[in-house]
Amino acid sequence: MGDAEKWMSKSILYRFVKKNLILLGKNTGWLDPDLTADWIVGRKILRQLIDEIESSGAEPILVVTPPEHWVRNEDPSSLEKSILRFASRNKVKAVNLTDVFREKIKNTPIQTLYIPGDGHWTGEGHALAASAI
Repeated sequence: MGDAEKWMSKSILYRFVKKNLILLGKNTGWLDPDLTADWIVGRKILRQLIDEIESSGAEPILVVTPPEHWVRNEDPSSLEKSILRFASRNKVKAVNLTDVFREKIKNTPIQTLYIPGDGHWTGEGHALAASAI
């Protein structure tokens, strides 16, 4: 944060306007829902990977593999939304496994898909992902 922004951030009006402009940007698609440094770096890495795949003549497909907390939560995370926006903006096919996993745990305990306390998929979780892909 530069000196001018530090000084302006003391203003309630500035903070209000900045917060609402960021929210507007996220809701309209001008900004990604996830603005963390991890996503900003991850987005650049994905873009480079896609460029390399396309330059070799292959078609990239982005497979979104949900961590357990995404599956437990009904609302998409900001990272999930950002990944899907990235795929759309970059015209890359995306297979989002989150809803497939959510649907499965409606009738099956989540431990059948994720190793408890570990976060990795079980054999059944891998089989579900493979059939969805």
